[in-house]
Amino acid sequence: MRFDARFPKDFPAAVVLVQHMPATFTSQLSVQLAEVASIRVKEAEANEALSPGTFYVCPGSHHLRISLTGRL
Repeated sequence: MRFDARFPKDFPAAVVLVQHMPATFTSQLSVQLAEVASIRVKEAEANEALSPGTFYVCPGSHHLRISLTGRL
């Protein structure tokens, strides 16, 4: 996977990464991506509202859905 760290800090949308990964891998991936990204990077959490300028990583071994109201 190649990550483009050039998202500007004021990126006007949320970015969501959903990929088949082991459960133990995604938290460390989030930390590593946050070290090179200019936008916020975090593991997605259940019922969390999407925020512009945030890169969400789907937790490993989970499925991810986005509701019509913009919640994970």
